[in-house]
Amino acid sequence: MVRKKIIQKYKELYEEGKDRENSLGQYSDFFSNFFENISLRELIGWMVKEKSKIKVLDVGCGDAGFLNDLKKQFGEKVFTSGIDLIDFTGTDEKIIGDALNAEWPKEFDLIVSFRTLHEIGNSEKILTKALDSLKKNGMAVLSFRMQEFVNGQLDFLGEMKQGDARFLQQIGERAYFKKAQIESVESFKKEKGIKFLNGVTLIMEKTG
Repeated sequence: MVRKKIIQKYKELYEEGKDRENSLGQYSDFFSNFFENISLRELIGWMVKEKSKIKVLDVGCGDAGFLNDLKKQFGEKVFTSGIDLIDFTGTDEKIIGDALNAEWPKEFDLIVSFRTLHEIGNSEKILTKALDSLKKNGMAVLSFRMQEFVNGQLDFLGEMKQGDARFLQQIGERAYFKKAQIESVESFKKEKGIKFLNGVTLIMEKTG
């Protein structure tokens, strides 16, 4: 019942157009915060060159602008798949529903999510699903917004909780995730004399 209320809240926001639009250029800007020597466009181009055809999943894809840009640039060399609460068009495959409980397709070369994971919540379950959906040597780049000052009070954003922060900072110690090579990039801010965890981005490559 609680989950249904959460889903309804975000569906209403998205139906108003909140945080729906995205593009390859926008995602590349996010990506450049974590990779200095290669752009997202270059990474995907390298993957296409190495594998001839790749599968890409965007979790919380909004209007699927990023995926549609990939299609325009790489054509049939990229199979595009998206998950979102609200319908979208232009992709090869789409899953409409709650990413936390939907069945994810498998065998992806690349999974990304830069803007919405804090609104989905339950980071451990999301990362387990992402790892299970990668093919061997596939990569996931997943960003979680964590904390901000809201109305003068430091609080977790969206559906994030203290347990998510603890899990994301300790994920390398969890047995299930030993089948992946994981790099964690933590972003801290300081406001009102308080240093806090603003976000965590995980770069996860499936090795086993």
